[in-house]
Amino acid sequence: MSTLHIVRTLDVRHCLEVLDPRGDAVLLVQDGVLHKNGFPCPVSASKDDVAARQVESPYPQLDYDGIRELMLAHERAVVW
Repeated sequence: MSTLHIVRTLDVRHCLEVLDPRGDAVLLVQDGVLHKNGFPCPVSASKDDVAARQVESPYPQLDYDGIRELMLAHERAVVW
């Protein structure tokens, strides 16, 4: 079952324990966009949250339509 992990904080310990690189993805939102470490699966960041924090992100940035499409592409979502 593919899972979208929506990370909104810098604490990703529990998220990293359950990530499945064979189908899961990570979406960084809120303060999660400040995260710079790698994940074992595809990672995207909220364009609006990156802009609001005035930072650069090494990850592809998604607008709301892109986030919706990412959510629809996975069977479930978990917020961290």
